[in-house]
Amino acid sequence: MKKTTLLNDEREQRVVPELFEDKSWITYKWVSDINFTATRIYYVSSFSKSVNNSDMQDGYGQCLYGYKNDRISELIAPIGIWHLKKKAGVENDMPNEMERPYIAQTLAFDVIYDVEEAKRELTYLFGVIDMFNMSDAEKKKFLEEIMQYWILSVKDAKWSGERERRYVIFMYDDYDYRETEIDDTF
Repeated sequence: MKKTTLLNDEREQRVVPELFEDKSWITYKWVSDINFTATRIYYVSSFSKSVNNSDMQDGYGQCLYGYKNDRISELIAPIGIWHLKKKAGVENDMPNEMERPYIAQTLAFDVIYDVEEAKRELTYLFGVIDMFNMSDAEKKKFLEEIMQYWILSVKDAKWSGERERRYVIFMYDDYDYRETEIDDTF
């Protein structure tokens, strides 16, 4: 896994915010002034959906790892340890404190290279969010949280030959991860 800053596209993470600058395709009032500021450090590994994709290998920077396999997300997810404490007043034969392993959050997605397709998918997403019994402010906040994932999922059409699948790990401060070293390149 590498930090997204090591990706080779200078427009990385800019395509989605640019889609929102033209509001003509957006039909919901609550979808306005979306904040795309990153809320965490992102690490990404990228795999081609084409075997032996030399174009992608030649120019992809430090983040290309090979041909995709859907099992990868299970293999790259860091293992964390939950430190659990029994709730006060609970009477059972469980210990007062215990540790349990878990697999950290890993997200896999195929990159979209067509802005019209991205708009169609986003329009569908807006419609789903709009069905929730939430205020417009809550809908907007929810959309902004989802956009943290989406910002890495759309690229310019010139990159379409890559046929890329990305795997993103979300790691959080103060979580207990095992056998995980975090440095400039992960």
